[in-house]
Amino acid sequence: MGPGIKVSKGNYSKIKGCEIKQSRCGVHVTSAQPHILMNTLSNNYENGVITETINNKRCDALITFNKIEKNKHNGVLCMGENNHTQIRRNHKINNNTMAGIRAIDGATLNIIDNTIMLNFAQGILLVESTYAHIEHNLIS
Repeated sequence: MGPGIKVSKGNYSKIKGCEIKQSRCGVHVTSAQPHILMNTLSNNYENGVITETINNKRCDALITFNKIEKNKHNGVLCMGENNHTQIRRNHKINNNTMAGIRAIDGATLNIIDNTIMLNFAQGILLVESTYAHIEHNLIS
């Protein structure tokens, strides 16, 4: 079983209005620049959204106006140096088994104006060597 949607290197797709559930992960982005908006990503067996870099090739995913909930790992997992994912204005990043948003391996994030609630671990988890601009979020 793979991801609901896989977006690979150099791709500028728009993923809009989809319901993605019960996949390994909802959307898996590898060194690409998709706009992921107005989707429901729920009940996936791992993460709702994964963004990652391969061979240090830049990732500029934009994640907006989504409901990301009830995933077995994290709502959003961002990893790798040169990962500049923006997570903005998401209505719900809720009830995920681990963190709502997790950054690892040197990721640099903008996390702005989201509702991040009732995740079983952290609302936002930034591990060593990561950076985030976090502004105007509702976190509980």
